[in-house]
Amino acid sequence: MYHILKYKMEALRQATVQGQYAFKNGIYYGGNNFEPQKEWIERLILDKISDYECIFLVDVHTGYGERGKLHFLPGEVHEEKRKILLQEMFEDFVIDWPGGNFYKVKGGFRDYVWNLIPSDKKYIGVVFEFGTLN
Repeated sequence: MYHILKYKMEALRQATVQGQYAFKNGIYYGGNNFEPQKEWIERLILDKISDYECIFLVDVHTGYGERGKLHFLPGEVHEEKRKILLQEMFEDFVIDWPGGNFYKVKGGFRDYVWNLIPSDKKYIGVVFEFGTLN
């Protein structure tokens, strides 16, 4: 309870849903090494996207968020053209843009693939978080 009062509930929520990498014995410690499957998944992704100019990735999660609601998390979108495209593609969804009340997605699979693929490819990656909490 002390930590919730000191650091606020938002800090606890962020650590719970995203994990943390600083305190080995802390809540949701993510480790200090990659999983052994890292090289395999990188080869698989690069092989599957080699024939495509445009790549669209959806990373599906369940857990955090309003129960029964699909939360759409596009992450940081710096290009206005890409932001408009996402808004048009998902016009029937409420988009949880960074900076709102939803947790921050940092270093997830969406961003991992972004950093993996060649820069000549067009890429949009999103996270769908199907809420099971209230």
